[in-house]
Amino acid sequence: MEEVDHQTGSEPEAPRSETPTQVNETDVLLNPIHVLFGSDGIATDSVTVRRFIKRDFDKLSMEVIYDAERTFYQRLHDHNPNGYRFFPVFLASGEIMDSSLPFPRELRDIVILSWVNGERVCDIWASLQSSEFTCLYDEYRQAVVVFREMGLYLQDPGRHNVFYDRETGRVTLFDFEMYASTGENNSCSLDSPEIAAIFRPG
Repeated sequence: MEEVDHQTGSEPEAPRSETPTQVNETDVLLNPIHVLFGSDGIATDSVTVRRFIKRDFDKLSMEVIYDAERTFYQRLHDHNPNGYRFFPVFLASGEIMDSSLPFPRELRDIVILSWVNGERVCDIWASLQSSEFTCLYDEYRQAVVVFREMGLYLQDPGRHNVFYDRETGRVTLFDFEMYASTGENNSCSLDSPEIAAIFRPG
């Protein structure tokens, strides 16, 4: 889960004063506020407001929690309800309410995915054979094709976010907290930034 600071949202029109209203920056809301947003009258996403930072006339700065990973898996499902072989299945997500294992405050959210076999590519990179490189490249590139079809690119691609099962040749990508739109022109190529990050020299 990703915490985003100083996200700005618009409020309904209100009487303006000469001096902006200051909001206590230290107060975390006891009952977080959930905000739905979208376009054309349809809610397509949501954030959870943890605290208000500053009100400046018709703008309100807030610290929010954005469940980007859950949203990504929902978009994957909308794109292809049958799923893809190179992505795990999203099972559930939520806030940890109670646990016998103490979690730090910043790790209060949980995402549950289907189990996949394999090892992180960053841990086995030096021992991969040429045939395994070919398999890894072909599968990863097919995953990038899906990203582009969805109009997205990964902002933090890396070998640490890829599993490779050497027995079956299955490639699985995970950790989709940071991604962005390619824009109206779908300007990202298939080779950058994801392929370049994985298959860079060294």
